Amino acid sequence: MRMDYIIKDMDKLIKYFFLYPRPFASELSIYSTGYIMGKNYRISNAFPWIAFSFILRGHGQCRLMGEVFEIKAPCVFMQLPGEVAQYAPDPRTTWDELFITFDREHVPTLLRKGFYKPGRLHWPIHDHQIHEVQKVFREISEHLRRDSASRCVDRIDLLAQQLLIESLHVPSGNPTNEMEAMVEDLRQALLHVDDPGEHIKLVAEQHKVSVPSLRRHWHRIMGISPGQYHAMHQMQTAQELLANTSLPITKVAEGLGYADPLYFSRKFRKQVGMSPTDYREKFENQS
Repeated sequence: MRMDYIIKDMDKLIKYFFLYPRPFASELSIYSTGYIMGKNYRISNAFPWIAFSFILRGHGQCRLMGEVFEIKAPCVFMQLPGEVAQYAPDPRTTWDELFITFDREHVPTLLRKGFYKPGRLHWPIHDHQIHEVQKVFREISEHLRRDSASRCVDRIDLLAQQLLIESLHVPSGNPTNEMEAMVEDLRQALLHVDDPGEHIKLVAEQHKVSVPSLRRHWHRIMGISPGQYHAMHQMQTAQELLANTSLPITKVAEGLGYADPLYFSRKFRKQVGMSPTDYREKFENQS
């Protein structure tokens, strides 16, 4: 029996990942994810998992835990396990929705990482966040359409976390206070550097705060450490290049700012659990 449970038609694509082992263990393994374009029906139900719904186009209403609020894209709302949610696009309209779900056992981890905070059931995606959110969304939707669940499960786990991070980080053009602007400066820097430690010091000096203070504010807003964010971004990019291009490993390393390919390979093995060569061969064998 082919255990690749997919619901697929022209406007809907849903994959279930809970049955698949993770070659690279993740703290947050997703249960399912899906993209529904042109959704025009009402949901009134309780589910056994925790769900995050990204509304990318459209508007409507939602009732969660006694609170009624307007849905206006782009935004995110979440549903806790066992809690009845009622939501739908406005009459005679539709919306586009990407959702990700996690098993209820991951609620403590979602709390610890800051992806779930009691009382925060919905939030907007600001203009200065939308580019990164759309970029991650495109990667997820491409994997959903192109790959079997077993092939893309590890990538989807990472992309789901990145999608939550990008939706929650402070908008670069509209920080609500100086500390949030500082965190955004560091986040932007970490996307383009090899050594996060040096840039943490540099950003702290620019904002005239201590490194421990910067780290505290970063963790409060982002939910993970700067080093974890940097490593996740670097290794996610490396995995995509190794799996989907024929670039030599030395060129992959250079493209990510590593002058020494052996150093890159050591960091890749530490983060992913195998060498870049073994990782590429693994996906070639699955093709």
